[in-house]
Amino acid sequence: MKNISIWSEELKNNFPSLDKDISIDVLIIGGGITGINTAYHLIDSGLSVCLVEKNNIGGGVTSKTTGKLTYLQDNMCSKIKMFHGLDKTKLYVDSQKEAIKLAVDIISKEKINCNLEKVKSYIFCSNETLKLREEERIYEDFGIKVDVSKVILKTERLILRAWTLDDLDDFYEYAKVDGVGQMAGWLPHENKEKSLMILNMFIEEKKTFAIEYKGKVIGSLGIEEYDENELPEFKDKKGREIGYVLSKDYWGLGIMPEAVKEVINYCFNELKLEFLACGHFTDNNQSKRVQEKCGFVHYRLVKHETRYGIVKDSWLSILENK
Repeated sequence: MKNISIWSEELKNNFPSLDKDISIDVLIIGGGITGINTAYHLIDSGLSVCLVEKNNIGGGVTSKTTGKLTYLQDNMCSKIKMFHGLDKTKLYVDSQKEAIKLAVDIISKEKINCNLEKVKSYIFCSNETLKLREEERIYEDFGIKVDVSKVILKTERLILRAWTLDDLDDFYEYAKVDGVGQMAGWLPHENKEKSLMILNMFIEEKKTFAIEYKGKVIGSLGIEEYDENELPEFKDKKGREIGYVLSKDYWGLGIMPEAVKEVINYCFNELKLEFLACGHFTDNNQSKRVQEKCGFVHYRLVKHETRYGIVKDSWLSILENK
């Protein structure tokens, strides 16, 4: 039985031979994934490119890929840290994450039908558990593990807890209302299937609280990674960005400041974060007041692209753990 990837036998050369002199900016020799990616980005930047390949485009080593994109590569981080230290190790992991994001963006932009799917990644071994534990410790050293799946926070009126599939009706009830999602950069849910897709993401990612009031879920509050490009001066500090949405029926009751203050306490005292970021569109005065009541201070005006393709001015506010 031959071990051949499912696509290698379908590779065909449907490109003309180079049989004359041409004038170009860049010549790339080799039509594997590296050559193809290089050509793509050079052309995207406005250069003229010619890529030449002796055999099949996408052949060779590239044809034997499993098609998996991951930054979890055995105990690679342990090896890098041993020779180059923790900062260089984090730089390596960040570069891998950025490369994956770039690939996903290209697939979306070019509408490539490749059955891209986000799934969990695992590292396992039979007899070298110490190496895996060292790898885990490194990720804990330069990252913050956020998992609210078993966390329950209580205030005078609210319960903040993990989402469950039983919350679907409550979620759709407020997410479909015009004017709610737009405050956070997304459009109202057009059907319950859309809400279910987002709900499953909440459950899988384990970083978003459901806000429960009198037995009913009326909003969400997430603990997200912040954009280091917007806050480069905080790169050596442990921080996260919070975001929230509240049902329109409960605006003006002081519910969101109550929820945010409880999550701030959790982030600073349990997760040991050094700062939190929180943003709001410049025309969102309700969110501005929430952040002011919780101690956030305007720090930087940034551009934020909504999920419906509009770029809006947004205030990025900071709260430091002092």
